[in-house]
Amino acid sequence: MKGTLPTDAGLLDRAEAGIAATGRAVYAAGIRPRRRTRELGLLILVAVAISVGWASLQSFRAGHFDMSDASLLIVFLGTVAAVHVAFVITGRRMDQVLLPAAAMLGGLSLLLMERLPQDLTAQSLGGALLPLAPLQAVWLVIGFAVLGVVAVFVRNDGWLRRYK
Repeated sequence: MKGTLPTDAGLLDRAEAGIAATGRAVYAAGIRPRRRTRELGLLILVAVAISVGWASLQSFRAGHFDMSDASLLIVFLGTVAAVHVAFVITGRRMDQVLLPAAAMLGGLSLLLMERLPQDLTAQSLGGALLPLAPLQAVWLVIGFAVLGVVAVFVRNDGWLRRYK
C-alpha cells in the first residue's frame, strides 16, 4: 500500500539495541547528561530581553516594526545556546546563573555596539573590515567558545584552586 510505514520488528530491535549501546558508551565515557532548568529559564529570559532590545533598536531606525537584520543577534544567541547544550550534555555541576549573566552582559554590549555609528571605527580581521557591531559579535563568539571549551574539558579544577 502506498503511504504505509514498514513495521519490521527486526529493524526496531536493532534501533533499540543501537540506542542502548550508545547510552552505555556515553555512560562509560563518564558523560552523564544533566538538566539545567534554572540556566535554561534564565537564558530564555535573556534571549527575550535582548530580542526586544534589538527589535526596539531596529524599529526606531526604520520608523516602523522591523526585524529584517537580526543576523548578529541570531549568531550570538546560537552561540550561547550551543554552550548551554554542551553543558547539559557533559553534565557539569556548575553554577547555573553565570552563563545567563555573561550572556546578558554580552547581549547588552552587542546592543550598545549596534546602536553606535558603525563608521566610528573599524578593524581589519582576516582580510575583512569589520565595523563595531560585527567586531563585537566576533569577540563574543570567541569568548563564549573559549568559555565552553574550558568548562567542558577542564573536569578537575583542583589545580586552579591551589594556584596562588
